[in-house]
Parts: sequence; C-alpha cells; structure tokens
Amino acid sequence: MKLTRNLPAAQYHAIKALSASVAFTMVEQCPLKGWIASPWNPALVAENKSVFDIGTALHLAVLEPEEFEERVVCHEYEEYRSGDAKFIRDGAYAAGKTPLKPSEGDLVEELRKSIWAEREIAEKLERPGDAEISMEWEWEGVPCKARPDFLPSDYSFVLDLKTANTAQPEALGRKAMVEGWHVRAAWYLAGVQAVTGVTPQTYWFAVVEKDAPHIAQLYEMDPKALVRGEQIIMRALDQFAACQRSGFWPKYRSGPSVITLPGWAEFKYAEREEMGEL
Repeated sequence: MKLTRNLPAAQYHAIKALSASVAFTMVEQCPLKGWIASPWNPALVAENKSVFDIGTALHLAVLEPEEFEERVVCHEYEEYRSGDAKFIRDGAYAAGKTPLKPSEGDLVEELRKSIWAEREIAEKLERPGDAEISMEWEWEGVPCKARPDFLPSDYSFVLDLKTANTAQPEALGRKAMVEGWHVRAAWYLAGVQAVTGVTPQTYWFAVVEKDAPHIAQLYEMDPKALVRGEQIIMRALDQFAACQRSGFWPKYRSGPSVITLPGWAEFKYAEREEMGEL
C-alpha cells in the first residue's frame, strides 16, 4: 500500500497496476481491449488528443492553479493550419504540456469561475487536502492504482471533476453508465480505504457544462450504482488474474458469433407488427 504526492502523471500511468478504466474496459468490452490500454502493453503510447485538452487544463486551473502556467501553453493561434501553430501544439505535447487556443483558454476560465461559483462544490475544494494524489494497493492479489482528483486530508470524501455537454441528471445517468462512473467511484472508495484505513463517506462528482451558461452541479453516486460498480470490479479482478496466469487476453468472442438486435428494438418491431405496419 502506497500513497504518493506530487507524482508526475506520466509516471503514474506507467505504474504496472490495474486502474478503474482498464477494469471497466475488460468487463464491458473485452480483456484484450483492457490489456491494450494497460501499462503491460509494451507498445502502449500515450495519445495526445485535443478532446482531452479542455478537461486537462480545467483540472489544473481548478485543482492545481499553481501548476497552470508551467503545464499549459496558451498561444495565439485559433486553428492548427500553419506550420508555426502545429509546431507550438506538437512541442507542447512533446513536453508533456497542454496547448490551448485563445477560445479554449477563455472557455477554461469560464468553466473555472462557474465551478467556484457553485457554493456546494467550492466548500469541498476549500477543504485542506491533495489534488491528483497517487495510490497503490493490492486487491485480491492484483496490483491496483488510483489517482483521485481531490482528496481531503481527513479522507472523508472523494471529489471527481467532470465536464459534460449537460449536467441534467437523467442524461448524466446514461453518461455514467457508458463511461463507467459507477465503477470508478467504487474503485476509488475502495482504494482510499485500502491505502489509508479510512472509508470515505461519499464519492462526489462536480460536473460543469461545456456550453454557456456553464451550469455546475454537485452529484453523489447512487449506492445501488456503487454495488453494480463493485460487481464489475470483482469480475475484472477475476478476469485479470486469469489472464495474467495464462498469458491469454480474450477478445469479444471465440469464433463466429451472432448479432442480435437489442430488446427495445424487438419491442418496437412487435408493436409495429400489431399495428399492421409490418
């Protein structure tokens, strides 16, 4: 069990330990996809995707503002068409930094202000604690890791900062299901307990909308969803241990399979059939 402060993100990602995202991918997609995205894959190369730039810069602006100027490159180009613009972008990525266009820099600032203006979120962030602290532990004999966005000094909660197209509750439920937020929450709560001996009371999601007026909202993960997250984690740990022993990481299915329509589609077709449309 290990808790490390100020560990560079690149070093954290290189630690050969199972993460919440890889565990989710193993179960919801297939073990092979999980292995490909894991540090055990010798060909793994960190991808520089512009889709992550806003979120990465926002995390720094909110959680580690003292690091913002050092780790974010705000430049004058609105498009990456010219050689100079591409040079600055590629140079930033190569140095492990985040490039931001002028409009992106403005957006990050607006999002930052919206987050701090939401009193319930600000009260959590104003607590003494650590941002981006790295944790390592063993779970069922499997090396595991986690890096909470914000963890207060008393370990009473975990706070996860998210951007979204909408902070509307029902829409976030669907997003959480697709992206595995329930797995991430269950994983991080267990990780904090394993490393510190303290079980956090709550896992909070601080969600801010990317579109104006940039509504920010604080959400707690539903206890029933956490149970489902734990079930997926147990399945992932079993799969991981078996794959490590055998050296074989299965894909979706063995041999030819069958494509079936989802249940809601069959219900829709049956309804149309009753109406004489089919």
